[in-house]
Amino acid sequence: MGLATRERTTEDRRVIFVAITDKALRLLAELVEPIMELHRRVAAKLSPAELKEVIRLLEKGRQPIAPEVE
Repeated sequence: MGLATRERTTEDRRVIFVAITDKALRLLAELVEPIMELHRRVAAKLSPAELKEVIRLLEKGRQPIAPEVE
């Protein structure tokens, strides 16, 4: 689809640089409004308490994961 490019370094062939293409950036820009509208429609069905709980859970999910201690 041409949404990303890959390039190996000459110093270490194990290293691969990945970059987003202009085509992918345009696609993302086209998706912003439809996704925002979907979020608005979903949020409109929630009570203020439910919305607050969703926000709390999403924020919790963004927290770093502590390494497991053996």
